[in-house]
Amino acid sequence: MGLVNELWEEFSADVMPEGAPDIQKSEMRKAFYAGALSVIKKFEWICDEVQEDAAEKIYDEMIGEMMTFFREAVEYEDQAIRN
Repeated sequence: MGLVNELWEEFSADVMPEGAPDIQKSEMRKAFYAGALSVIKKFEWICDEVQEDAAEKIYDEMIGEMMTFFREAVEYEDQAIRN
């Protein structure tokens, strides 16, 4: 398969619990692909409709938002494990 499948394989290897039921694997894969498509569509819009300096700002904001989400998710999981 292609690049998105390679990204899915890397992602699922990192986060999929061992012994996860097939329905969980299927739903996570659908969510991953939907997220990837959503980001690609937004980047297409940015490239077509937005001036370069504004596009860079949007890109940076999106990256910042994703990094904040992952930091908070990891902190939440770390707290849950400690309690």
